[in-house]
Amino acid sequence: MFCGVILWQFLAALLFARAFLASLTAHALVWSPVNTAFATGIALWAAFMIADEIFVEYNNERSHIMLFAAQLITLVGLNLLPA
Repeated sequence: MFCGVILWQFLAALLFARAFLASLTAHALVWSPVNTAFATGIALWAAFMIADEIFVEYNNERSHIMLFAAQLITLVGLNLLPA
């Protein structure tokens, strides 16, 4: 399970790098890779929150909620900023 989480996080990092490079090349946000990267990252934190509920690990849940919210707020902020 740990290896799966590491691979998931690595995939999210690669997708964020791809989104960064695509946006850098286009001189504007390229929404398809940006949304894919954020969806992968947000899904990871959502999976952690579900696992926290299943295994009753409420001590760890706060950090997972904060990371989930931070990525979600960042995505919303990017969408609301003028182009």
